[in-house]
Amino acid sequence: MKLLIRSLAVGAALALAASDASVAQDFSAKPIRIIVGLVAGGATDVTARLVAQKLSDSLRTNAYVDNRPGGVFIPATKELAGADPDGHTLLMNLHQQRGDAAAASGLSV
Repeated sequence: MKLLIRSLAVGAALALAASDASVAQDFSAKPIRIIVGLVAGGATDVTARLVAQKLSDSLRTNAYVDNRPGGVFIPATKELAGADPDGHTLLMNLHQQRGDAAAASGLSV
């Protein structure tokens, strides 16, 4: 298992190293949005804000948290489903709610 993880990490590093610098520049030109399906101030929100800060520091771009509470994460999951498929929108979700929200939003898990 450790070998698999190490192999994936090396492969990802090689892919990033081989990628065109202009592609990386275009990616960081747009902010990263982390959608949280809970109200601000809870543990999930705080975790998402810490992740956003680390993403901002490491990618040198703006990352922010967008709280979309209510409906067993369905509004947050629908917001993700409607986002541009460019990799700039992430969803911070609770594991046990993931399948219900995805199913209700018409996504497959």
